Amino acid sequence: MGPIWFRSGRVSSLKHIELSIHGNQNSILMDMAVKQARAQKKDFDIGVCGEQGGDPPSIQFFHKIGLSYVSCSAFRVPAARLVAAQAALQEKGEEPEEKVDTA
Repeated sequence: MGPIWFRSGRVSSLKHIELSIHGNQNSILMDMAVKQARAQKKDFDIGVCGEQGGDPPSIQFFHKIGLSYVSCSAFRVPAARLVAAQAALQEKGEEPEEKVDTA
């Protein structure tokens, strides 16, 4: 399953989709935007749509900066939901029994 470009075998990995989240300008700007929006309106819905919304390391980052939701293609939804739940548990100080390999 998955997008035609993935099933075709031309792209062997979805690594090119992963958001670079290690202190680069884009991640810093995203964090600032969320903080400023929430300073104006606490319940402001902020999310991301696209394949980054289904990428495990990106989901962890989005949870950390406080996005309300992520949206991704259907074949990535099960893993995205699992990683989002794991991020929520880790935030509460609980460790999930099993973790999705994000490497």
